[in-house]
Amino acid sequence: MDAGQVGPDGGARPGADRADGRALELIALLGARGVPIAVASSSPMSFIDQVLSELGVSDAFAARATGEEVPRGKPAPDVFLLAARRLGVAPERCTVIEDAVAGMTAARAAGMRCVALLHDPTRPLPADLAVRSLREAVTDPERILGLG
Repeated sequence: MDAGQVGPDGGARPGADRADGRALELIALLGARGVPIAVASSSPMSFIDQVLSELGVSDAFAARATGEEVPRGKPAPDVFLLAARRLGVAPERCTVIEDAVAGMTAARAAGMRCVALLHDPTRPLPADLAVRSLREAVTDPERILGLG
């Protein structure tokens, strides 16, 4: 397991088995288009910083927000709203890629577009769109991420 697949408890990070090598490509694509990106996570900031550093993408993220910094964690929208404020972007202009139902619920409560990343995109979830892989976001960012 690499750093991006290990959770703060040392176990496998949720969704680690779905890592398809496209996350770094998506980060680069968004950077090339000038789209500011943030991490909004329930994990501690020290863990987020470690993972981004080990993946070599720390500088790609204009903002970071954690559940430690807000009064209510996911499924409340607080961490996503904090990330949007730090980016200087209105929530309705944000797209969240999320693999957990609590995060999807939080993104929708924040008024953000939500893309569910999961094994079974036919499963009903609180998301605007479901994808099996980040490959879809890389190959069709306009449709998947609402870029245009």
